[in-house]
Amino acid sequence: SFNFYSNLPKHLGHVVELGSGPFTQSKTILKDHTADSITLVEPMALHYMNTVEHCYYKKGQFGTLPTTIMSIPAEKIPDNMQFDTVIMINVIEHVYDAFSILKKAVELVKPGGYFVWHERLWNKYEGKASSTNDREFHLHPIRLKQVVAETIIKLFDTLFVSYNTNELRRLKTDGIYFIGKK
Repeated sequence: SFNFYSNLPKHLGHVVELGSGPFTQSKTILKDHTADSITLVEPMALHYMNTVEHCYYKKGQFGTLPTTIMSIPAEKIPDNMQFDTVIMINVIEHVYDAFSILKKAVELVKPGGYFVWHERLWNKYEGKASSTNDREFHLHPIRLKQVVAETIIKLFDTLFVSYNTNELRRLKTDGIYFIGKK
């Protein structure tokens, strides 16, 4: 859905992935790209490392890259940190404060750096469950509208953007796939 990340340079420098989960999105990106280091920011990282059998960074390493694992919410990343590439894929619906995370993600990108971002968008969302058994509402209560996505992408030079991908059509949802340069 990101056009195979072909709009990114081959070398991504120092990379951070926000909300990496146990398996990471960076693993896919770094199959065809190189990096100097990777920082994985995942509040549940220590839990995943200890309990998820196939956690990609189970032993504290991401392949052969120098690896930093921060088992904290993204908002708690120190203000003086910046990265050449910031990856945040399908994170917002899992957080408590979407705007704080988005602000932090933008601040983490060095001038000249790259932001790789995907999120589902909910333009018709009214903030209430469709029923008492609405699993999606209970698991993912934070929802962004397209106007928020458009505000974020204006902060970057757009290298790739798509609101219409096979994956979004399969899920029957709206969303954004974005790669920008600061």
